[in-house]
Amino acid sequence: MKSNINIIKIPVYLERLEKVLGDKYKLINILKIDVEGHELQVLQGAGNFISHQTIRDILFEEHHGYPSQLTEFLEKNGYRIFRIWKGFWKPILLSPTKTLIHEWEPPNYLATLDPKRAIKLFDEWGWKSLSGRIDN
Repeated sequence: MKSNINIIKIPVYLERLEKVLGDKYKLINILKIDVEGHELQVLQGAGNFISHQTIRDILFEEHHGYPSQLTEFLEKNGYRIFRIWKGFWKPILLSPTKTLIHEWEPPNYLATLDPKRAIKLFDEWGWKSLSGRIDN
C-alpha cells in the first residue's frame, strides 16, 4: 500500500570540530554533545582538541553504560568520568558505574580534566553548577 506522505530530504554537512574551530582556541571550558549515539565519532573528529587536552569539561549521554568505547577513549586521553544525576536540590556527581533508579532517564556523564574543580562546583546547593561561574 502506497503512502501519501511526502518525504523531504535535507542534506547535512559534516565538518571536523578541529576544522571548524581551527587553532583559535587554547582552552575550551565546556563542550556539550547530544548527537544520539554518535558521541565517540564526534570526539574522534575533534582530533587534537582531545589528545592535547584543550577541552576541560565534556557533557554527554552514553546509552551503552560504563565502561564503553566512548568512556575508554576519554579516560585514555586523561579525562575522569562522572555520572550526573538530577537530584531534587542540585545535580549530583556519582561514580560512572552507578545505576540509576529510572532506566528511562538519559544517562548523562561529565568527562573532566579537573575532577577536584567539578566536585567542588557540584557540591554547592542549587541548580547553578553549570551557570556562568563555570569559568572560575
